This record gives sequence, C-alpha cells and structure tokens, in this order.
Amino acid sequence: TGPRPMKAVVSTQSTGIACNPDLVWASEYHLPRLACGAFVHMLAALYAEMSGRELEVTWCGKPTEVTYTYALDILRAQAAALSVTLGQVYGIGDNVDVDVMGANNHNLSSVLVCSGLYKNESIDLARNVTVRSKRASVTEPITAHYAARTIGRFVDHLLQ
Repeated sequence: TGPRPMKAVVSTQSTGIACNPDLVWASEYHLPRLACGAFVHMLAALYAEMSGRELEVTWCGKPTEVTYTYALDILRAQAAALSVTLGQVYGIGDNVDVDVMGANNHNLSSVLVCSGLYKNESIDLARNVTVRSKRASVTEPITAHYAARTIGRFVDHLLQ
C-alpha cells in the first residue's frame, strides 16, 4: 500500500528519483501545500500524455523500504557502538499515509501527531487511533499505535 513505483514501458528512458511521496505538507499556513509526490504524479501524467510512455520513478524517503532499512541499520549500529540495548523504536509523524503507514509496515510503533497535516484537536494522547486515508488508492483504515497532540506531548508520556 502507499505510493507505488511507476514502471517504464521502454527501458531506454532515464529513471526519475523522487525523494518523498507525500502529496501535501502542512506548516503555519492555514491550508496544506503540494509536496514532492504531487509534483511527481503531475509530471508522470504529462510525460505519459506527451510521450505515450509511463515515467519510471524510483521513490525514496518515507514510507519506502530503503529508507526504513537504512535508518534502522544506523540506529542499531549506534546502539551497538554505545553498548546500549535498542528498545522500542517509534515512527512519528503527522501524515497518515506516509508516516503511520510506513512505521506500521516496518514493525515500528507508529505515532500520529495531531497538530500538523493531520489535525484532531480532541486528541491529547490516545492509543490505537484508526483513521482513513485521503488517498483514493488506500481503501483500508489505518491504525496508529499512538496519537498525540504534539511530539512533545508524546515524549512527555514516554518519560513519565
């Protein structure tokens, strides 16, 4: 589930590398803004229309396998170098489709931050929060192991 790599019809074309499949991102501005994934999908549609071929795109960044494998390898190496036992690893973010789904797919404890792209002011701190994706291609609900008003609120919870 999540963004799928697009395959080329012919093998002689160049491959595009996209660093982030997020369709939108949020900031202090009152509306979400288009992110890298949105532009890649638009480019792919234009490329297909003008060339008659599908654009081959290699995705990296969350929620891709290469990103999580690399991050966990580095985390394990640092823990070993410090002679520390690696405990629970959390995947934290405000994007259900990328952050929560990525963490869940890679056996991390997912934490949905409710004050960014995903907004839910009624949540302070909760467990097993199920939400729906805004992507038409994702039909199943997605459950975050935790949801927190802010990252700081979740960290406070861990330190109690």
